[in-house]
Order: sequence, then structure tokens, then C-alpha cells
Amino acid sequence: ERERREESMRESRERAPRDAVIPNEYLCPITMTLMRDPVLAMDGHSYERDAIMHWLRRSDKSPKTNCSLQSKIVVPNHALKSMIIEWKEANPGVE
Repeated sequence: ERERREESMRESRERAPRDAVIPNEYLCPITMTLMRDPVLAMDGHSYERDAIMHWLRRSDKSPKTNCSLQSKIVVPNHALKSMIIEWKEANPGVE
């Protein structure tokens, strides 16, 4: 799992233009890739929807804090998605 995250993070940085640094807040803590569909979990952290849903099928704990989650409900993080879209528009070519 850790090796996969490190490889994903390396690939994200390699795809980014040399002068564009992807803000850490825009990276999913599970996949370490730029989020396209960020959702807020009950631990208060944002994740890529597919990644956290996969995580929650196997665990009832937060991937960030390892604390038990009160619920497995996730809600769209519209504010973060808008910020990522604006950042991508200012940094074309970043995926």
C-alpha cells in the first residue's frame, strides 16, 4: 500500500509542469494523486471518492488518523473541488 502511494505521488509530480507544485491539500491522502471528486469523510478529512469508498469497504477506521469513524457517510466537498478546478485552470497540463 505504501509503495503504491509513493509511486502515485511520484507519477503526479512527474506529470506536473516543472513550475507547478500541486498543493498537498489537493492530493488524496490515500492515493497521493490530485483529487477529481473530493468528498469529506466523518474524520473531517477530504479524500478522492473512489479511494475512500474502497477503504471503507474494508475498514471502519480513518485512513488518516486510524480512529474509528462514527459513520461511513461521505459528502461532496464542493469548495475543495472548486479550488482544484481553479488551480488546474491556472496550471494547464496538470492531471
